[in-house]
Amino acid sequence: MTDQLLPQEEGDAARLLRTRLETDGLRVLTGVAAERVEPGVLHTGSGPVPFDRLLVTTGRTPRTTDLGLAEAGVETTTRGHAKVDARLRTGNPRIYAAGDVTELSAFTHLAGVQAAAAVTDALLGVRRPIDYRAVPVVTFTDPEVARVGLTHARARERYGSRARIRTLRHDRVDRAVSDARPDGFTTLVLGPRDEIVGATVVAPRAGETIAHLASAVRLGWTASTYAATVHPHPTYADIFWGLRLYLVCTPAGMPVLWALADPKLGEREVLAAMLEVDAELVRVRPGLLLIGDKGFASKSFERSPSAQGVTLLRPSRKKEILRPGEPILKKVRQLIESVNDTLKGQLHLEQHGGRTVEDVAVRVAQRVLALAAAIWHNFPAARPRRGSGSRPAPGP
Repeated sequence: MTDQLLPQEEGDAARLLRTRLETDGLRVLTGVAAERVEPGVLHTGSGPVPFDRLLVTTGRTPRTTDLGLAEAGVETTTRGHAKVDARLRTGNPRIYAAGDVTELSAFTHLAGVQAAAAVTDALLGVRRPIDYRAVPVVTFTDPEVARVGLTHARARERYGSRARIRTLRHDRVDRAVSDARPDGFTTLVLGPRDEIVGATVVAPRAGETIAHLASAVRLGWTASTYAATVHPHPTYADIFWGLRLYLVCTPAGMPVLWALADPKLGEREVLAAMLEVDAELVRVRPGLLLIGDKGFASKSFERSPSAQGVTLLRPSRKKEILRPGEPILKKVRQLIESVNDTLKGQLHLEQHGGRTVEDVAVRVAQRVLALAAAIWHNFPAARPRRGSGSRPAPGP
């Protein structure tokens, strides 16, 4: 008796499924035991439950009692499962067991793998080890619930605080949005070395998405390795796990504002948030000019910086008259982009090595500060002057 649907799965998956079932008009009872059944009524500890039809799902148990396995040297458990070793051999080395009759499998796909391994070993003497860490499990509900490897709770039992979880909600996944199914999610469970030790997908056809994650668990991929894998678009596997760096720079390329954000967020949304968070920077510098590209063309967005006293300079769109300052925008943007290329290249921005969001933030901050220091050092007007002369020291 349990208070959670699918007690072996992640709690978030069980809650989402329960919500979906109740939305469809089902009454879900957990934490209650069936006591007796009468025609049309199921009696539980919390009261009677009327029904039209009753489906009893009790799982499967092996029927091995009358097979004479003990006489053949095959030892069984108290529940009747045949005991086997890693090669699926029973106590009699000439007899193998695979599938539900053992305690190692309750799934058709795993039983098939076991059967192939047993036959290969028995007839050819070739061992085919089975990696039980990466066996996917799928519950074919709507939405499907698919898991491979450890749940977060099991990972914490094994690794303690070194176990971490990363979840991406499907309202940021294009396929889920186009299918009008944005309520699902994909979760990665990470071990001490950032390796993927488990994953859960709750979505339509999650059983197909989990197959690739099963390979990631089996091969010991890190989260960054999985994120760097190219997936077809638009699919439920096409998920961006990284962060996008946003910089606001001076015309000389000096970063003055920066943020790490979900790559699915629009750049206008991120910039508006950056200006709101650092409102003091804008307040003490009246008359600021903000240079952007055509992606910032939006009447509703342009009202936000304008209300803060900031003027937005951007290229004009088609059928739009030439905007003020447009002739110089291209040269300024080229300069800033060349400085940003230095950040990515010479400072190895994309090889930061961070394993957690906090690690990434710290290491990116170090590189942004290093870039700012280098620009300050190379800008003659900002360098300390030598001697009593008034001329700035020559640049390096």
